Amino acid sequence: MNVSLDELNFIANDFELDEQHYFTSELKNGVEANNITKLESLLKSQDKIYSLTGNFRNRHNMALINIHIAHLNHSTPSHDAIETIEQYLLTVDAWGYYEFLLYTNSLVALPTDIILLLSKQAYQRGVLYSPINIIQNQQVAVLINTISAVLKRHEFSQVNLFIKLAENDLASSNWLFEILIVKFFKSCYLLMKDPASAEGKQGTEAALDILITLGKSSYADSLKKYKAELLNSTI
Repeated sequence: MNVSLDELNFIANDFELDEQHYFTSELKNGVEANNITKLESLLKSQDKIYSLTGNFRNRHNMALINIHIAHLNHSTPSHDAIETIEQYLLTVDAWGYYEFLLYTNSLVALPTDIILLLSKQAYQRGVLYSPINIIQNQQVAVLINTISAVLKRHEFSQVNLFIKLAENDLASSNWLFEILIVKFFKSCYLLMKDPASAEGKQGTEAALDILITLGKSSYADSLKKYKAELLNSTI
C-alpha cells in the first residue's frame, strides 16, 4: 500500500503546472472513491493530450492511471505502463521532486529487483537534497513504500535495511505520522518472523491506536487490512 497519492507538483519546461494540478487532483479523487469509470475517463483525456503534444509526462500520467486501475481491479498493470515508468527512472540523469513523486506512486507495481535498485538509488540521491525539506519528505515516502512492498513480497533480507534507513531519517524529525507508519511496519516484520512476538503485537496495536486518536481512522483501517493480509500470507 502506498503512504499517499501525493500531488505530482514539479518544475518543468513546457508543461503547465495548473494542468498537472488538475490531473493529480482528479487521479487522487478517482482512486480514493474507487471510481474506475472516472479513472478511465481521465485516461482517455490524457491519451488525447499526449497524441497532440507528445509530452512524455502525459504518458507517465497514463501509466499511473493504468497502475491504479489495475490495483482497484486486483489485476496486473499493463507491461507498457510498467516499462514506461521503469525505463524513465532507470535512465534519467538527475532526480528532482517530480522523479521522487513518480517513483513513490508507482513503486508498488514495479518488479522487486527494480524496486530494490531504485529505492537504494533514490535514497542516495535524496541525501544530496537533504537540506530541501520537500525532497526529504519524498525520500521518507519512498522508504516507507519500499518497506511495505518488500514485506508483502517476503523479501525479509532487505526489510531491515530500509527500516533502519527510515528510522535514521526520522530520528531528528517531528513527523509523527511517518514515525508511526515505520513503527507499524517494523512491528509487522517482527510478527512475520514470529507470529507470537509480543513486541510485534504491541507495536502494531499502539501505532493503530495513536492513528485513530489523531483522526486517521480510515488510514488505520487500511493498515489493519494490510496487516491481516500480510500475516495470512505467511500461514
